[in-house]
Amino acid sequence: MIVEELRLRHWRGYRDQRTFRFAPGLNLVVGPNEAGKSTIFEALSRALFDRHTSRAAELERVRPLGSSLGPEVQLVLRAGDCRYRVVKRFLESPSSQLFVERAGSFELDHEGDRADAELRRLLGGEAARGAARPDQRGLAQALWYLQRDDSLPARAWSQALHEGLAGLMKLSLQTPEQESVLQAIAEEHAETFTRTGRLRKGSELGVLRADRERLALELSARQEELERTRAHREELGGLAARAEDTALGRGEALERLERLDRQLERAPEVEARHRGALEVLGEAERRASGVRTLRERLRRLEHRIAEAEVARVSAVEEEQRLRTAARDLRRAAETHARRWEEELAPKVQAARSQIEDLRARLRVEQLEREESSLLAKRERRSQLQAEAAAVEEQMRELAAPDADESERLDALAERARALTQRVRAAAVRVKVELEPATDIEISPELQRDPESGEYLVAGPSRFRVPGVVEIAVRAADESLEAWHREASAAEAEIRLALERHDVEDLAALAERRREARLLEARLAAIRSRWLEAGGSVVAGSSPSADQLDADEREARLLADLHAELRELRARAPQAVLPGIEGWAEHRTQEQIRALEERTRALERSLREAREAEQAADRSYRQRHDDLLRSGQRAAGASAEAATLGAALAEELEPYGDLPGLEAAHAEVERELGRLRGELRVRADELEQEVAQVRRARASTEAELRVLDGELRTVEAARADRLARIEEAAALDLDGRVDDLAGRLGVVERRLEVVERRASAARLLQRLVDHHQDRRARELVKPVAELVDRWLGHVTGRRYQGLSLDDKLVPLEVRPARYQGPLPLESLSYGTYEQVVVLLRLALAALLSREERHLVILDDRLVNADASRLERLCEVLAEVASSCQVLIATCDEAPFRNLGARVIRVAGDETAEDVGALVAGHPDAGLV
Repeated sequence: MIVEELRLRHWRGYRDQRTFRFAPGLNLVVGPNEAGKSTIFEALSRALFDRHTSRAAELERVRPLGSSLGPEVQLVLRAGDCRYRVVKRFLESPSSQLFVERAGSFELDHEGDRADAELRRLLGGEAARGAARPDQRGLAQALWYLQRDDSLPARAWSQALHEGLAGLMKLSLQTPEQESVLQAIAEEHAETFTRTGRLRKGSELGVLRADRERLALELSARQEELERTRAHREELGGLAARAEDTALGRGEALERLERLDRQLERAPEVEARHRGALEVLGEAERRASGVRTLRERLRRLEHRIAEAEVARVSAVEEEQRLRTAARDLRRAAETHARRWEEELAPKVQAARSQIEDLRARLRVEQLEREESSLLAKRERRSQLQAEAAAVEEQMRELAAPDADESERLDALAERARALTQRVRAAAVRVKVELEPATDIEISPELQRDPESGEYLVAGPSRFRVPGVVEIAVRAADESLEAWHREASAAEAEIRLALERHDVEDLAALAERRREARLLEARLAAIRSRWLEAGGSVVAGSSPSADQLDADEREARLLADLHAELRELRARAPQAVLPGIEGWAEHRTQEQIRALEERTRALERSLREAREAEQAADRSYRQRHDDLLRSGQRAAGASAEAATLGAALAEELEPYGDLPGLEAAHAEVERELGRLRGELRVRADELEQEVAQVRRARASTEAELRVLDGELRTVEAARADRLARIEEAAALDLDGRVDDLAGRLGVVERRLEVVERRASAARLLQRLVDHHQDRRARELVKPVAELVDRWLGHVTGRRYQGLSLDDKLVPLEVRPARYQGPLPLESLSYGTYEQVVVLLRLALAALLSREERHLVILDDRLVNADASRLERLCEVLAEVASSCQVLIATCDEAPFRNLGARVIRVAGDETAEDVGALVAGHPDAGLV
């Protein structure tokens, strides 16, 4: 199968329709990265192997970014002797159409899923749920080496590749007579067995085996029915004897039941005596329970009366103790209160007054120093502002360039020197020697070397002697003219800067810049001193808004200082009058610290006295509250004791006193014992004369029910056996068993013949498969020989060959300089990829002996060095003689001598640009 034409629309970057035409031999798909080379191969794969209704994620990514367009692809391909046209649309209104060329025009043969299935049949592909995997592409798994595919299959090549290779072996080794015999063996085997060796259910052998099993099962069932009929006849006699025994037992049970009913006639009288004894005992137990409850309640009352008396005595004693403690605490609180009010508080107030006077004296001195400092800073700033204005005036008069302009001019000068040196080194040198009187015209842009007298030609120039000769000279390099122009532009810009600053050269300009930096440093120092003196931001000849704000704040600060001084002098004149004898700040500070320490001690004593007073007062109130609660508890205990005594007397009134209650309790207990003995006698009588008889009667009734059920079961079983015996007689089971045995014998005899024939067919087929597998394994040899020849040539005899298993999967390479083989994992990535490419090319070359097949290498040769790539091109030329080869590459130079059709993929060019490109390239395959 080869591809002649591919059209894309709405496919990734190809929004508009693009058409690509391919030659039957070697084709180069050329373009930069991300131009869309791999997109062409992706569209080819999706069109041939993916279901048109698939919505796999891979197809969603094919849609142009930010659009809802449905990707479309059209193919014209040749397979066998036919040309086909494939038209597919994915995602939006999906469709699939397969056309076949007949009489020079394409006719629609299949649509929808049928078109997809027919394409897979033509190409040996397999159906896929979503996007087709490489192992579902048939021969394309081995012949298409796409960028995102694995280099080798995970397990084995597709079945289509093995069938194709086996077909080559058959074509090369079988005669027509052998083909006829093998065909007959295959047909005979296929009549009975599937391709996997399983028995076909519809074959004669399958039908006979099913019939034999069915007849055997039916015969076994009829024989079992016959045996069951004989068993039923034997069971009838046993069932009759069992029915007679059951009837006899039932009569005996009825007699026992009548005797027990006569014994139960006295049951109501016995039960009435038992109930009367229960009622009398119940009444006696209720009386005894009332007496016991009263005794328990009286004991609890006596206990509570004793507890109430103890509580009353304890509360009276606690009340006396609390009265004494409360009186003592009240006296202590009054003592503490008199001490802090009359002694400690006046001392604390006097010490605080002395401290305030001393602090006022210190604050006056501090404010006077701050006032002097602010006035000095204002004077210093005035001087610095005048100095800064003078320096700024000098800088304006100097007119030096700033730092950025100086760096730019230095860079321009350095660039001009470098370009001039480059031009001098690479320019054509022309020296003109003429008679002194000869008039010569020379291009004005030429430069002359003052040492050698030679002219430097950096661009097209002319030397003209009027009336004699005119000489045109070209530059040695096209870039010389650009260098010369760039150097001239840089020198012109430098001259303009020198004129603007009124200096002779760059050295004078640098000297002026150095003087400017000195002035800037001096101005920075002045500004630093200005900030130290309280200035804001910048010191200049005219005050800024920030400076005006700072001056205003400073004036407000001086006014605040004056106001605070007036207030302090008015509030404490004795502390701030001038001429105070012995005035010293450090002594004042010491006096303040001593007074503060004394004040803190007095405050602690004052606080402790107040806390002691408060603690004594709280304790007094607590004791007073406890005293009240204690009195309340004593009164409550007395009241509770009186109430409980009255209740006790009321409870004992029916019995007189406690001994009378105890005598009544003893009498009730004796009567209760007597009644319980009488109840036991009645209970024994009830058990012997009533309960035991009733249990015996219930047991007899249960036995009678069992016997009745058994009798019914036996009668039903006898009726069932009789019915089955009559049914078997009506079916004539003996005759049917003989008939089935005869039919089974016929089937078994035919089955024996068919099984021998099927075994022979299977044996022959296995021999044929074994022989063909052996010949298929022999096909590895020509593949290996072809790969070995190419591998040795491409690697410069570094490797002798490649080892393949019987499934054509490479295992190892054989180096030329070592004895043992080398696993593929030990190769460099580039060499490993070259081995894989050569194996795929060898498979393509062998499979294309009868028909050309398509080989795709999607940028798989980029890791080969120049020498190996040159030898790989020779292999590609050999393969292209029998195969269609599509190679994607960013650089077409290594393949320039192969005579390939070049298909240029335009990256971001418009449709008009692409058309112009194709029109200017006679071998281009892009339209």
